[in-house]
Amino acid sequence: MLKNIEVLAPAGDMSSLEAAINAGADAVYLGLDNFNARVKAENFHEDNIRDVVKRAHLFGIKVYVALNTLVSDSEFEKLMKVVDVAYKSKVDAFIIQDLGVARFLKLRYKNIVLHASTQMGINNLYGALVAEKLGFKRVVLSRETSIEDIRLIKEKTSLEIEFFVQGALCVAFSGNCYYSSLKHNKSGNRGLCLQLCRLKYNAEYDGNNMGNKYYLSTKDLCLFNNMKELIDAGVCSFKIEGRLRRPGYVSQAVKSVKNVIRNISDESNIKTEINNMKKVFVRGDGFNENAYLFGNHENLIDKHFNNHVGVEVGTVISVKPFKNLYEIIIESKYQLNKNDGLKFFYKDEEVSLGIGSVEKIGNKLYKIISKSKPKVSSVVYLTMQSKFEEGLLSDKRKLLLDLKIKIEAGKEAVVEVKCDSYKFLVKSEIVFEKAKTIGVRKEQVEEKFAKMVDSNFSINSIAVDIIGDVYVSFSQLNNFKNQVISSVEKQILKEKESGFNLEIVENIMPQNIQRKISLKTNLNIFVINNVSQLNNFNICCNDIVIYFPKDYKNIDVKIFDDIKSKYKCFVGLKLPALANFKDIELIDNFLLKYKNKELFI
Repeated sequence: MLKNIEVLAPAGDMSSLEAAINAGADAVYLGLDNFNARVKAENFHEDNIRDVVKRAHLFGIKVYVALNTLVSDSEFEKLMKVVDVAYKSKVDAFIIQDLGVARFLKLRYKNIVLHASTQMGINNLYGALVAEKLGFKRVVLSRETSIEDIRLIKEKTSLEIEFFVQGALCVAFSGNCYYSSLKHNKSGNRGLCLQLCRLKYNAEYDGNNMGNKYYLSTKDLCLFNNMKELIDAGVCSFKIEGRLRRPGYVSQAVKSVKNVIRNISDESNIKTEINNMKKVFVRGDGFNENAYLFGNHENLIDKHFNNHVGVEVGTVISVKPFKNLYEIIIESKYQLNKNDGLKFFYKDEEVSLGIGSVEKIGNKLYKIISKSKPKVSSVVYLTMQSKFEEGLLSDKRKLLLDLKIKIEAGKEAVVEVKCDSYKFLVKSEIVFEKAKTIGVRKEQVEEKFAKMVDSNFSINSIAVDIIGDVYVSFSQLNNFKNQVISSVEKQILKEKESGFNLEIVENIMPQNIQRKISLKTNLNIFVINNVSQLNNFNICCNDIVIYFPKDYKNIDVKIFDDIKSKYKCFVGLKLPALANFKDIELIDNFLLKYKNKELFI
């Protein structure tokens, strides 16, 4: 069961894509120039997406393209051009938020695979059933989903379930933050979120000034301790957030998630991997390790920190002027190295610096020179460990080849290739001549084929059979090796992409619908949580009253009848933005009791 769990990595640029591939990701998700929720990432383009897909597919890695923003009618032609290129590039699925876009893609692109984006805010069975009915293969559940709802969705639908287990957590319900839009006309649902939740704010509570702090800044998720329960509940894809994070983070996150899956019951290993994630990115004093899975919504905010803090490593012993710089002495239990990143915290003050040079001057004592001036007694955190990250990015994923090479004068050379479960036969493009003097030796052929540093392959075994004396020049041998590599790549891709059946239906475009909309004049909408509030207003029959209860457990249906009979107006119930299966039971019970067909919700 565990071997079928997909580790899904973010790829905000080519470097992060390579990090994900080399770390062993099973799939990556990425955006193109437009229509994705991370337009500030470098992203990928229409002219390189096919190369990206080919490289990923060569290693058996799936590619999901995020089209997870809302799209206006005027943008559909541009959207169509983007999807045309990605679809023909054989991407494995598209991640969609806009239901109109989903309908359009299903009509135009036969056999297209759609994943319902977390931006849709699906967190219960009813939402999942709608997604299934609309033709989605997978649902990316919102981070607010409970473990009970995950189990129910798995039990009652055929949908694949994808869930975030690592990365940033939005302070608002998934897909429902409009702060950037209201303040700066930069909508998060258009990929333009300004992260205003990460800023400091002044707050008052009960007449007391609470200070200037990060009241809206959420901790990052790290659900390693809950991954076994998530698997048991039905999650098949563990998603890592971070298309704006650096490659080292992507690499460590993939490796950590895979290691936890391999050792799912090893608590010591899980603790180690959580600490490894802290080295590459953690906000404040730790992660949120439960999210909303068990109904406990505490530990969501760290009002003291809004960005990467790292791991505590020591204390500032002294700070002295040095020319126009400062000499800083640090006592640290960690080895400090050039290019490491540090943060110094002293009460509410924070200083960051990168180490240009460092000198060890005693037992656990290090001297660095910097323009920055931290306070003596500042607590020191290591935010970037250069040697650690170099190690993360040093691995190169290779496909292992078993080769049997046969070379005979007057004939084409033949190579039997085995790669994973695939077997191929490759013939040389030229016929090799009989040698006039000494022919090529098998050791020379073995040595040439063993050198595959710049390729996607590595030799597992090689056997060379040379019949007679055959002349093979250095350039011929090199060209032959490159031909074998190119041929094997093409044949592996052909095998792995054999299931793609691409078909585009032309002339499927949204039509401009002209319709008359009758608006009532002097229309007012009143949102109340207590009927007595209506006494302060003049309500007429054209108005709408929306009841927004403080507690959905005890909704009195008589309230709606009383409002309607007294004011002759439309009356409605404000539904919660977030509703789990228990909440929906309450709402269903209310609807069964309230028979008025004019209920406006």
